[in-house]
Amino acid sequence: KAGGRARRRRPARAWLGALPLLVFAGLCFGLPAGALLYGAITRTDPVAGTTEFTGEHLTRSLQGPYLTSLTGSVELSALTAAIATVFGVLIAQAVVTSRRGALRGAVLTASGVLANFGGIPLAFAFVATLGISGVVTQLGHLDALGWNLYSFTGLTV
Repeated sequence: KAGGRARRRRPARAWLGALPLLVFAGLCFGLPAGALLYGAITRTDPVAGTTEFTGEHLTRSLQGPYLTSLTGSVELSALTAAIATVFGVLIAQAVVTSRRGALRGAVLTASGVLANFGGIPLAFAFVATLGISGVVTQLGHLDALGWNLYSFTGLTV
């Protein structure tokens, strides 16, 4: 490489250290995924005990309440992704064009805190504040206004 240090190539055996992790991940994720796929495309005859390949399970999963649930999930995902994209672009634009370092510092601090506040703690915080018996719901009498955290609007929030 001109003007820089040449990169040293690692020997192929250097990947052997990662092999146990890769095998473990393959077993933990690959086996259940394979079992689900096999169950989705096969059907066992209870009388004869034979197994045959079929698309029956997949066809049934795209009808009735399953289709309604799938459609609702995709709509919710698309809407929340669009909202997050708009807010993210606006905040990024504000940070990049701001002449004050305070905004950048505040956004970086908030990003660091919020990045570690996800999953179960975040779900609990939403339920404790905006759930049916949540503090904000009760103090603001939001339930009388028709607020429900478990509705499409509530899940979007």
